Amino acid sequence: MENPYLAEIFPVIAEYALPDQSRGILRARRIPPVDVAPSEVARRLEQAQEAALADYVRDAEDLRVSVTYRPEAILRGEVDRVRVEARSATVGELKRRGRAPLHIRNARIEAEGLLIDPRRLVETGVLEILDAEEMRIDALTITQADVDALLAGQPAGAVLTVRLGDGAAEVKFKRFPAEARVGVRTGTDETPLTLHVDHVRVAGVPVPDLFVGWLVRNFDPTLRLKGLPVPISIGPIRILPGQIQIGNSSGA
Repeated sequence: MENPYLAEIFPVIAEYALPDQSRGILRARRIPPVDVAPSEVARRLEQAQEAALADYVRDAEDLRVSVTYRPEAILRGEVDRVRVEARSATVGELKRRGRAPLHIRNARIEAEGLLIDPRRLVETGVLEILDAEEMRIDALTITQADVDALLAGQPAGAVLTVRLGDGAAEVKFKRFPAEARVGVRTGTDETPLTLHVDHVRVAGVPVPDLFVGWLVRNFDPTLRLKGLPVPISIGPIRILPGQIQIGNSSGA
């Protein structure tokens, strides 16, 4: 293991000869506590979080990061909760081409049970996240203008329009007469959200529910959220005329 910080946290406790003449290495996770004040670790974590978000967040207004911790536990890298809030921000995979970012407003996101490398954080300022119990989107607002801007930068924007209405989004195709109502619901243990599609029509003719169900099962983009390494939960989702609200997003 070339990274000395990870090598310290995951020491080799046994090696085994394998039938193919290679060697198997067994490591254990052992995080030695750092010898600094707990408040200093928390302060560095708040600062490092902002830097760690740089690849995914830009143009953030009123960005605030707060940490909830137990003094003896944070020295071992155990953080009870990290809360990130922003009045507005642009989010997405900012370094990847062809991935239009999304503008969000009044956001509040929390990570529970975070495990970090405290020594690397204290010595270098770099945040190494080793594990997390849960991530939660407590509050978020997306406006119609935000949706329009996202679609304008995506291939899908060339073929369809999305209008946020009362309880659902009205989706229409530009090049042929097809439309549908798409709602979003809080998800299950397997996925953080699910889609509900109805009122599907092609050239004014209703599409049978059986075929709509097949389309959703095979092309629903939220299915990609199954089996995430960290469980993600989302607050109550409401689609209103001109905006999508998650949780209590009237203010950050």
